[in-house]
Amino acid sequence: MPSQLKPNYDVMRDGAAKSDGDGPAYEHAKTTDASEDFYRHLWEEQMEVNARKDKFLALLSHELRNPLAPLLTAVNLLQRHSLNKTEQTKAVQIVERQARQLARLVDDLFEVSRFTAGKIALRKELVDLRIVMERAIEASQPLMDEREHELLVSIPGVPLWLYADAGRLQQAFLNLFNNAAKFTPDRGCVWVELAQEHSTAVLRVRDSGRGIAPELLPVIFDFFTQANSHPAGPQLGLGIGLALVKTFIELHGGNVTAHSDGLGRGADFRVELPGVAHTAGPTARPVPKRNPLQAKLLQSPRP
Repeated sequence: MPSQLKPNYDVMRDGAAKSDGDGPAYEHAKTTDASEDFYRHLWEEQMEVNARKDKFLALLSHELRNPLAPLLTAVNLLQRHSLNKTEQTKAVQIVERQARQLARLVDDLFEVSRFTAGKIALRKELVDLRIVMERAIEASQPLMDEREHELLVSIPGVPLWLYADAGRLQQAFLNLFNNAAKFTPDRGCVWVELAQEHSTAVLRVRDSGRGIAPELLPVIFDFFTQANSHPAGPQLGLGIGLALVKTFIELHGGNVTAHSDGLGRGADFRVELPGVAHTAGPTARPVPKRNPLQAKLLQSPRP
């Protein structure tokens, strides 16, 4: 540790040595020790936060640069008039996919700035959580398909009405689904279950992926925490997604927890949202229709 960065903890305790554990000087020394410990702990925490921010900025530049190369390649291809229809379609798909990735990064950064400024406000209305979850699943489907994951979804047959901000909850659910997809090796399995326990809605998202190291579990929902289980491998994400999940869920009076039996053992995230309304909603909107394969998965029981 560079000496110029170390806080000055030197304190005179001349009276403590003479007091033999008794008297005002001894009490002053004990108080001083406690103060030293407090400020040392505070300083170490600040250094850790600064280190995580530095890592975040390095990852941010990397993540922003990643989509640019394929974007430029696709644009160059589209500028050629000799492309056939198939090649044009492929180039357009590349542009769309990378643009969506950039949009997600910018959206997450925007939410972080709103959170730190205390400007996140909820627009609550009576919503069916099944619809919120379905929309999040649809948004995560391209990533699931890209990684060739098997997605098994269990959903109740009756509405789960909750006064909530549908947009914020959808983003929280989407972040959990995308997190499961990203940290599960190709051709893995992701289980999503929505259920009601008394007056609480419970969402579970499990995967057969890399798992979470025990030392990361206590800080997995902190901003800028990286959950990459393979330090030598590529970093996946900026350490923002799960922190936003926690923020949005807690703003709704709920909580989110993570469990993993260790590296290579998958992960299990559980969201609890209290206050499920014991009343019929204004309209009984059905869950959006899906293709036969997806409909079959939606009815599959959790293993």
